[in-house]
Amino acid sequence: MRVEDLLLIMVAATAVAFLMQCIVVWATFKRARRLTDKLEKQTEGLRRDITEVVAGLKQTAEGLQPLTHIVSEINRTSTLLSQMIQERTRDADYLLKDLIQFSREQSAKVDYVVTDTVQKFEQVTSTIQRDVLQPVAEISSLVKGVRAGLGYLFSRKASHPKDVVSEEELFI
Repeated sequence: MRVEDLLLIMVAATAVAFLMQCIVVWATFKRARRLTDKLEKQTEGLRRDITEVVAGLKQTAEGLQPLTHIVSEINRTSTLLSQMIQERTRDADYLLKDLIQFSREQSAKVDYVVTDTVQKFEQVTSTIQRDVLQPVAEISSLVKGVRAGLGYLFSRKASHPKDVVSEEELFI
């Protein structure tokens, strides 16, 4: 198997690994995005519901002055719930940022591995060319030269005047 074929196979394997990692990162990103969108929708729905409840409670509190104690407790609970929802949304945002950072780090690692592999293959190729192919080419040239010289020495026949072509006949 030639070095170029090995190099091609290794580059293809690295590309497949990189593609698979990209697909996993993309799927993770999509899932994180869906989770964030779902939490945002739920948060918005809860905020809307809480806002409606608070508005209704304020109207009821104005009409029912003796029940202000209960309304203030519900208002406090709504505030705590809103804070909790905001914290969860913030946590989901941090999770998404961490996943993106992790994906970037993994991509950098894959890039390093691919670059390192390509450099090593280039070094191996240049070493093979320098240490194997060039000496073989030089030896082959030397053998051809010796063969041509020996062929000239041993196959040379006495030239006959009729075999010699004049210079004028060479031109058309």
